[in-house]
Amino acid sequence: MPRNIHPLLVFLSLALCSCLNKGCTQARTTTDTQDPGDNRINLFIWGDYTSESIFAAFEQQSGIKIVESNFSSNEELLAKLQAGASGYDLIIPSDYMVRVMKELDLLEPLDHTKIPNLHNIDPRLLNRDYDPKNSVSIPYSWSLAGLIYNKNKVSPAITGYLDLFTRDNLRHRISLLDDSREVVGSILKSFGQSVNTTDIEKLEAAKIKLINLKRSIREFTSSPVSMLRHGDLLAAQIYSNEALRLIQTNPEFEFVIPDEGFTMAIDNMAIPRASTRKANALKLINFLLREDINLQFARELLAAPVIINAKAKLPEFMQRQPSISQFDIIEKRGEMLMDLGPHTAKYDRLWTEVKASSI
Repeated sequence: MPRNIHPLLVFLSLALCSCLNKGCTQARTTTDTQDPGDNRINLFIWGDYTSESIFAAFEQQSGIKIVESNFSSNEELLAKLQAGASGYDLIIPSDYMVRVMKELDLLEPLDHTKIPNLHNIDPRLLNRDYDPKNSVSIPYSWSLAGLIYNKNKVSPAITGYLDLFTRDNLRHRISLLDDSREVVGSILKSFGQSVNTTDIEKLEAAKIKLINLKRSIREFTSSPVSMLRHGDLLAAQIYSNEALRLIQTNPEFEFVIPDEGFTMAIDNMAIPRASTRKANALKLINFLLREDINLQFARELLAAPVIINAKAKLPEFMQRQPSISQFDIIEKRGEMLMDLGPHTAKYDRLWTEVKASSI
């Protein structure tokens, strides 16, 4: 035994090691063991949802390089993590998917002391049912799914999903999101039903409707802007932030909040359990929650900011948009997708059958 070490200290050290090995204290995360020379973050995020200038500012300040890759749906994100993808350090799942990933133990508990800018967030976006106390997720932005159409080429005006689904002049000139819950939800809304129904008869009716609609749908895509701009599409289901970016430069387009109802989502920043760069990810989360950075993000992407009292600090164009400036009204009128547990398999089967069907 080395000199100057009391036997009692040796006993306590051995006991502590044994306790840790048996899991009787909270396990340490790999944040503590990150290679200090690993100055990179692999970000997995929705397409067209980031700012190059903001990333450049973060990289210059921190010396950490952001490597971005994209997914088109929450289900794709989940499938990648469940398949064992271990290279992602920061991901952006929507509300209901946070709950799913949390229950599957795919997300790292967040150390709020490493995110001091958390106090900048609008309290209305915090402590939601899908993640009380925001233990594994922090709001990134919020949006709704609606419709967009070319006013110069489509008449009369589109007001909801029924217009999109029934107009002969739109045949093969529309797109729907490449997202099973959003697309099936739009059909259910057109039937006057909840986007979270688990009733097998209602889902079967939605499947039949979707299969018949494939004759009119040009493509399932979560990025329809290019085809809209070039005239390949006359109308599309689209997320509000992406729609507003198109409208700002192409005023012939109009964004529509569907009469029948719509889905609203809060997108979140989360760190996968398998990440080996958790410390870097926490630095990026905190940076993105700076008031000036979040407002810059909102202005550049025409996305809804998450900071307190943001409306008065936004450009006039954004203040006029209900999809950004009227959170309380949107939340009251919209419906958030829910984690359906084992019933999710019904949606998965429906979507597979729709995609595989011939027209």
